[in-house]
Amino acid sequence: MKGDIEMFMWFKVRSYGYELGRPDVLYSWFSTICVRLEDGVWGSRYPLVMNSLFYGMLDTAHIDEALREVESIKAELKRFSCRDIVWDIDDLSLKSKAFSDIDPDSCLSDFYVNADGDTYVDLLIAALEWSKEIDEDVTIAILGFPELCWVDEYKSKKAEYLGTDSDIDSSINSDHVVSSGSSRAPSGFSPKVGLEIDTTGGVEYDDAYYDAHVDDESLCGLYELCETNFLVCFFSTICVRLENGVWGSKYPYVMNELYQGLLPKEHVVGVIDEFKDIADRLKGFSPDKVVWDYENQSLLPPWGNDISDDVTNLYNYFITSDGEYMFEVFEEVLHRASELNVDVKIVKM
Repeated sequence: MKGDIEMFMWFKVRSYGYELGRPDVLYSWFSTICVRLEDGVWGSRYPLVMNSLFYGMLDTAHIDEALREVESIKAELKRFSCRDIVWDIDDLSLKSKAFSDIDPDSCLSDFYVNADGDTYVDLLIAALEWSKEIDEDVTIAILGFPELCWVDEYKSKKAEYLGTDSDIDSSINSDHVVSSGSSRAPSGFSPKVGLEIDTTGGVEYDDAYYDAHVDDESLCGLYELCETNFLVCFFSTICVRLENGVWGSKYPYVMNELYQGLLPKEHVVGVIDEFKDIADRLKGFSPDKVVWDYENQSLLPPWGNDISDDVTNLYNYFITSDGEYMFEVFEEVLHRASELNVDVKIVKM
């Protein structure tokens, strides 16, 4: 994994991801469960969550039992406050470098939430229920790097997230956001994501080469899109408006492979064709038909219906952080990937 790209975690069931966030917070969630609910004996009470899921996959044969474990965890975590957070089961002295201003008296279960304010426990319950419905396994994945083991990758970068008291600058503020309970989705922290392709043809260049060719656009293989939540909104809108709510039924390459973070080079042309149809069809929908969240379609975007008069349909609704039409960026990247015969990845910026 590239060292300059921060990991972003989610529970994943086939094509759908349940966004979590930072890997240090997810690792802390598991560590806290072990220390506070299992007396420090990993997996002694919750073997499916702490063993099968933690190491990457929980198969459908054990979903009902896993749901019982998660319901128990949900009930018991409410008994603890944030004074009881455990950041690392392997070294209980370690603390977060980013979360230095946590209210120690706040409820522990409310700390472990994503940027939308959904608790990890509720997200896992939703993932397990969806897994049961479609008979697919639940995994923990890194956005843009589905082939990697999240535990190994996190441990290799742990020092970037955790430290002892002497390491931590108390002036660092938390990016953790708790939902306000509004019908609008919270407008808090949501990491930005982009598209990445290999423009080198497999040649390994050192940093000095890139510094010397900094203005060479042919070497640019990273294209910024938007915040993660807005990208989920993009895919959610496609599913609900163009696929009758059946994820991947009409656009399998876009909704399954690309959405999961890795589009193989063999299917790039297929995605180009799918995006042409999607773009044409979304022009027929007014902006108020946007779907912020496939799983909670009652949510409005953080800005509600307060949008520019220039936005007239769902094609031009989706703009990148740089102000470009998202469809045009996808088109550029996909055609370039086709010419180079390379994969396309969704990565965290």
